Amino acid sequence: MTEVHRYQVVTMLSAAGATIGYDPHGPEVVMASAFDEATRLFLDAAERCVASERREKELQQRLTAADERADAAIAFVTRLIECAGGQPSIATGYLRDILDVLKPEDGGDEHDATKDLACYFGLTYASWLTLPRVLMEAMPEEWKRSMATLLNQYDDAYPNQPSYGTTVRVTVDGKMVRTPEWLINYRHPDRAIINQVRGLKD
Repeated sequence: MTEVHRYQVVTMLSAAGATIGYDPHGPEVVMASAFDEATRLFLDAAERCVASERREKELQQRLTAADERADAAIAFVTRLIECAGGQPSIATGYLRDILDVLKPEDGGDEHDATKDLACYFGLTYASWLTLPRVLMEAMPEEWKRSMATLLNQYDDAYPNQPSYGTTVRVTVDGKMVRTPEWLINYRHPDRAIINQVRGLKD
């Protein structure tokens, strides 16, 4: 082994924490037993380093999976709270407590209930969505075009729907009443009542 190579090996082993013994031959000669021991220490240190990196990678994967589960739980609980329509109850109180525990301190990303169809129905058992045509026709043109596009997409998605019919019954405080004329006559809408429904003044 040349002097340069010997110096490189000794430097590498010393950096690994190995102690090189030179006696009794001085710094020019490294005893075989000392060299073997230093090599073993170096290999042990390298093996521990690889094992540590492997454990760190596994831990990071577990933390990532835990974060994903926590995000899913936060979105689910937030959705339940928003579907309740802000109505206070024991259930929503417990849900908010759960959310406080799950949510990170920075608040994270907020769930947008306005883009969640389930939240539109709220915590109800409603099976149907009924919209009066007279009010839909009174919406802005851009909204009507968007609604028509969505309704056509809906029809295209279910081409084999059963030929069921439906009947709308108007109720007030749970009691069935006669359907008001203004809700039926979409050809000649009553603008005054529609403005009242909009919350606008005449």
